[in-house]
Amino acid sequence: MVQRELGVPIDLQRQEWKVYLHSMSSLDYDLCRATWVGDYNDPNTFLGCFATGDGNNRTGWSNPAYDALLADAAREPDPARRFEIFAKAERLLISRDAPVCPLYYYVGIQFYDSTRLGGIQANLLDEHAIKAMYWKQPRE
Repeated sequence: MVQRELGVPIDLQRQEWKVYLHSMSSLDYDLCRATWVGDYNDPNTFLGCFATGDGNNRTGWSNPAYDALLADAAREPDPARRFEIFAKAERLLISRDAPVCPLYYYVGIQFYDSTRLGGIQANLLDEHAIKAMYWKQPRE
């Protein structure tokens, strides 16, 4: 689809997991599939992954202005102002420099009939223990 729609030829390479991780960490790629799931409820769970020197930054991208914005956000006590700073960093990351190209997002248990199914509690990782789920008794 990338070749058809954008005219960019793509040669996909299937790699064993260890080889893929090595290729990614050594930046031995032109375009690489990667994922991240937020593990705490804050923009920094994603944005921090692209800071210079961050262990999860597997892009090779570095931008002092971006790093400064993340540092400013870390020092900002006002939540509204902090989110404004993160929005500026996100624009730098996604719109201007674009070392990453978000193509899709995970879909978990988002759609279900809560009048019939119980035991599902919203959480950041969208993890739900099946043993906690139960069918509710129908109302008569």
